[in-house]
Amino acid sequence: MVTGLKCSGEAREPREGTEKFKWDFLKGRTHTVKDVEKQLRNTREDASDERFCLAMLLLIESILLQKSLLDGGTTFTLDYVKIAQDMDVLMTYPWGRTAYNLLLKSLQRAVDKSLDKNNYDLQGFPMAFLIWILESVPLLQYAFSQVVPILSVQPSTPIFLCEKYLQIASPQLIDVLLIEIKDHLKVTCILPPISNDPEDDVCMGDEANKDLD
Repeated sequence: MVTGLKCSGEAREPREGTEKFKWDFLKGRTHTVKDVEKQLRNTREDASDERFCLAMLLLIESILLQKSLLDGGTTFTLDYVKIAQDMDVLMTYPWGRTAYNLLLKSLQRAVDKSLDKNNYDLQGFPMAFLIWILESVPLLQYAFSQVVPILSVQPSTPIFLCEKYLQIASPQLIDVLLIEIKDHLKVTCILPPISNDPEDDVCMGDEANKDLD
């Protein structure tokens, strides 16, 4: 809903004998984004399929699956490289689910700690989480982002939430807290309702219920 990335379906394994590209970083057990970038730069311009697979791997690992804010700091195993060697598997793999699980785990680690820091290191694709927050709290969207004007005519193809945003600011914690204390703060649910979901009527002031954990 936010990015349009594939989140459903089975994660297919690369087929036997699909490791057709002789990439230098395959000689090791791990690699970094810089290794992929270097291989892409050294690949012949007429090797379109190989360059496409490398470019996709570079985008996936540097944007969706990055675990460190440091440039090229994340070390990856060769699992994703093997997927990138099989174009059919690469294009149908549920990268959205993989990125979401990585983001969710990093959020859980942040929540488990004391929430009194000025910043947190979220992994995966935190932009999706940020857009969800902006969509859920209109005052935050108004204060910290710029969106495209509302279309008067519905487009023929779906527009994902990430396509609405022209610019997103990086506010300080105090900026968010000043909005939180406003009397007319409104939070809306952007997810479709789930029939017979007991959490639909849960409010922040309700007592803890282990059945809803």
